[in-house]
Amino acid sequence: MKSTKNLKEKRHVSDGKSVIGGKKSAGKKTPPTIHIVWADNINEDDLKGLLGQVKSAFSDPECSIIANYEIHWDVVRVKKSAFHSVWADDLNNKELEELKEHVKKALYACRREKKDYIIVVNYEVHWNVIKK
Repeated sequence: MKSTKNLKEKRHVSDGKSVIGGKKSAGKKTPPTIHIVWADNINEDDLKGLLGQVKSAFSDPECSIIANYEIHWDVVRVKKSAFHSVWADDLNNKELEELKEHVKKALYACRREKKDYIIVVNYEVHWNVIKK
């Protein structure tokens, strides 16, 4: 069981401009993607640093991400005719609302603007895509 101290430290870092370099997805046949990067229970400074490294990796293919904690990276292809189920354990109401807002922005960027999107958080995120 996680301590209350760790629960209070959970935060989203994905900024409002998290569309990866504003790049459109590569071609009509390749659907846009959402990249969910998470490292469980890292502090705010490490989380901001991870976000910076992830953005650098997208702008420079030669870049590597180096950390002294485990990093998880999931890629979700966004198609118009799919239902998305997203959840994370042990979030308080504020954190849950923040996650919902980031998911909403990510889906909008992918579906409407045809742009890839990135979300970086310090807790485990589960994302399922179910065909309609």
